[in-house]
Amino acid sequence: MTPGTPGTPGTRGTRAIRAIRAMRPPRVTPVRASITIALVGSLALVAYAFLKRDKSQIPLLATAAAILGIVLIVLASSGAVGTYRAARDGEAGRAVILAIGGGMAAIAAAGALAFATILGLLYHPG
Repeated sequence: MTPGTPGTPGTRGTRAIRAIRAMRPPRVTPVRASITIALVGSLALVAYAFLKRDKSQIPLLATAAAILGIVLIVLASSGAVGTYRAARDGEAGRAVILAIGGGMAAIAAAGALAFATILGLLYHPG
């Protein structure tokens, strides 16, 4: 038998794989858990920096924005890897959704890092 025929051990059709993937909930991998924790933590730090009212607010806000930008870069990279894997597996719809999400994360990362840079340039201690 040739690989890919229905009777070949160890191979499954793409319909069977998609049916199994649709039935189970998404896996909680260490990378997904780490990115989620980092994203929630950085958003909490940004919220705290916005609400803090003293002379250390601007440096804290710049730091929080830089951390958020770094986390969003990691999220965008993860979206790029997921897009490649989904496209390689022949899942075009999933690849498009991951590409759009990763692109939006990259744009948000650029905005957060630009915001941090501007705050860093505008801050004059004293």
